Amino acid sequence: MLAIILAVLLAFGLQLVVWKCVVLGISYGVHLLSGADVPYGLIALIVFGVWFVILLIYGLFAYGAHRLERGE
Repeated sequence: MLAIILAVLLAFGLQLVVWKCVVLGISYGVHLLSGADVPYGLIALIVFGVWFVILLIYGLFAYGAHRLERGE
């Protein structure tokens, strides 16, 4: 069970890293092509917020499935 929990946590961590790299890479490309100032901190905060909401939804889904399995 511990291995499953660790694997899920590592998968979510990797997902966050990939999302941030892709979004920040795109915003850096926009900065290079257009010369506009891009607020990287704000972009990273938005990506983290979206990722955290998805994480909460998955957690609530898993909790509901667990309660349903137990018959509560």
